[in-house]
Amino acid sequence: MMGNKRTPQWIGGLVLAGVVTVAGITAALPGETSTVQAAPAKTATGAQTKAAQASPSVTVNEVFYDGSRMDIGYAIQMPKAQNEAEALKMAQNIKLWQFTVDNSDKPVPYKGSQEVERVNGNLFKGIRNIEITEPLPDKFTLHAKVAFGNDVTDPKTTGELDIPVAKQQKSGVGAGLSPKGSPSGQSGAGGSATPAPDEAKEPLPKHVQQNYQKLLEAEPLLKGLKMTGYSKSPMTDNRQIRGVWGIVLHETGNFDDKGKMFASMQFDSTTGELLDYGSFGSPTFREEPEKSAQTEAFYRQKAAEFFQKLLGDEHVKQYQKSGTLEISMRTYNKTVERQTGTAEFDYKGERFQIVVDVNGYLHTYNRIPLSHLLKQR
Repeated sequence: MMGNKRTPQWIGGLVLAGVVTVAGITAALPGETSTVQAAPAKTATGAQTKAAQASPSVTVNEVFYDGSRMDIGYAIQMPKAQNEAEALKMAQNIKLWQFTVDNSDKPVPYKGSQEVERVNGNLFKGIRNIEITEPLPDKFTLHAKVAFGNDVTDPKTTGELDIPVAKQQKSGVGAGLSPKGSPSGQSGAGGSATPAPDEAKEPLPKHVQQNYQKLLEAEPLLKGLKMTGYSKSPMTDNRQIRGVWGIVLHETGNFDDKGKMFASMQFDSTTGELLDYGSFGSPTFREEPEKSAQTEAFYRQKAAEFFQKLLGDEHVKQYQKSGTLEISMRTYNKTVERQTGTAEFDYKGERFQIVVDVNGYLHTYNRIPLSHLLKQR
């Protein structure tokens, strides 16, 4: 373990630590982030010099820990003057490794993987997945070594991050938003813009609450459901490296009540935008609808209304200009079949998709970068 150990100060669930210098690497923890910067030769302080600005930096901005695994989301900023192809190669070679806890020098045993992808230009995002093989405290500071080169032992090209970690309940996004993983002990009104708190303690950000309320207004059926919990994760359900808040709703607030409606959704933690939504067991799939089939015009109109309420005029115009629609049958609980209409369009590097059921309810919604769709092929 590197030197310069100090005792962090916990304030409101966040750890605040002073800037320290370890072999020319500046590591700091301002507010909710932890940053390490590879300093060029002869740079031995945390001062923002022109030389330091020309060095790559790693900033941790999302951590999810549920006691059995940890997901660490981070940003990599490469020097702007660097060739983009070379920057990508260097970003992919940056490693987070050899983790220790609090004041212990004993490395934490783990299994895991690391992924890095470009956001734009010389800005990249990464995620470190760690499967814990030994018990850890519910709250601790994780020390992670960061190697900016191929030689992970060279003190000139390695640094250390101090990451505050607090255990979250196994619910919502962190557990894949499955009913079994969703908490039933906490509940609140689905129609409230301020959800009931859960064990994670951290309140749902206002920009996420605003978009959550927008979804409730777009699909009033959700106002009758109860919030069972929410949680934060650095990865989406479809494995985008992207910080998200997940919310789960249930008709009674108890997933032991079978055959009831429930819904799950994910919001971007930075912008608050709705990224993913799915409902299960809606009235359409539990009761025989008045009409077993609808026209293409019906589905197009309903999709346009949802796009309008969730995204606004600009996106609706693009949908009306280039959107497609497909009518198909969907099965619920392996036995109940209902007609649905799937509308989608591409705009500004993203694909937007809405599925409307035969009664006109919002069944699913997704927005996903086209670049991520290409990676999945």
